[in-house]
Amino acid sequence: MLYLIVGDHHFNMKKILKTIRLKWAEYLLEILVIIVGILGAFALNTWSENRKDRIIELKILSEINENLNLGIENLDNTIRADSSNLESMKIIIYYLVNDVAQNDSMNKYFYNIHSHVIPEFPSSGYEALKSKGFELLSNSILRKHLVETFDALLISMRSAAEYDGRMRHEEFHNSEYIEHFSILSKDLGDSIEEIPNSVGTNSKIVMNDYESLIIDQRFENFVRSLYDNGKWMITLKRDTKERMQQLQKEVIAELEFLK
Repeated sequence: MLYLIVGDHHFNMKKILKTIRLKWAEYLLEILVIIVGILGAFALNTWSENRKDRIIELKILSEINENLNLGIENLDNTIRADSSNLESMKIIIYYLVNDVAQNDSMNKYFYNIHSHVIPEFPSSGYEALKSKGFELLSNSILRKHLVETFDALLISMRSAAEYDGRMRHEEFHNSEYIEHFSILSKDLGDSIEEIPNSVGTNSKIVMNDYESLIIDQRFENFVRSLYDNGKWMITLKRDTKERMQQLQKEVIAELEFLK
């Protein structure tokens, strides 16, 4: 009985091996078809996911490009305002040093040194990238430059501008202006004429006593310090603008590459 079982088993194995020898090519082909199908499905899924990522990357980079464009425009506007303020300071220092007699044109120059504009840097595209994950960007160098610009350079630039604004307000507006000037405003019911081409045509700076102003060395020194700080601020803004423009070129090049 045992011999019969073993014999049948031996017979079946021989039959299986014979079948494999005869149809090995067919079986191999079936196996290859299955493997190719699995790999193809995996590749298709990977391609689909990568395509989705690239679409998101394009959208985010386009938004970053728009943010940079608007940020550069905002910087240009503040540079022009700062340059106008510097010219006003130079004229005022000339008045003080040379004891120039009081005249009606003085008020607008005194008004300009009191004004200050802090640049805005839109970052919605960069924030979207952070939320999606920086690995979304295929260009590692661009990723590095984006982080350096938005998380370091622009934050530092804005902090410097805010400090300059606080210095003007706390040290200048709250001390020198209280002592030497009155600020009149149409909005508050004061009777004043508008000043053409000035910052804020509904308000006006009026000197309380020009004779005491021109002999106040503290006032002159402070205007000089504002002038020096203003020159540094413009240099800082121009350097920031150049770096933003360089980053924008990289973003535009990457957009062209991805398209």
